[in-house]
Amino acid sequence: MTADEAERYHSAQIETLADAGADMIAGLTLTYPEEAIGIARAAGRAGIPVAVSFTVETDGRLPGSHAELDEAEELDEGDPAELAAQYRTLRALLPTATVVGGCCGTDHRHVAALVDAWLDAA
Repeated sequence: MTADEAERYHSAQIETLADAGADMIAGLTLTYPEEAIGIARAAGRAGIPVAVSFTVETDGRLPGSHAELDEAEELDEGDPAELAAQYRTLRALLPTATVVGGCCGTDHRHVAALVDAWLDAA
């Protein structure tokens, strides 16, 4: 993915989170610079602070892509309802925590479910 493609890909979610009052965006365990650049650009355009970090292989180099995901015949989309239930539990255990999020594959369905669960458990 180029930096421009990454910016377009992440923009909707970043803009939604910014509009909802998020304090900042974090892009963690990134595997290549272009995605970090795209996330940073999208966050800048949305007017929200951003932090990015990378994951590295055991040799200290960026992996470029996750081979396991690249070679997978099908990807698990995850279960938004299960994620929401886990967030309800997390909120009960950490009532003052304010960091929420997902990982690769987290989309609007997951974000909506976790925000609803987080707010319901408050």
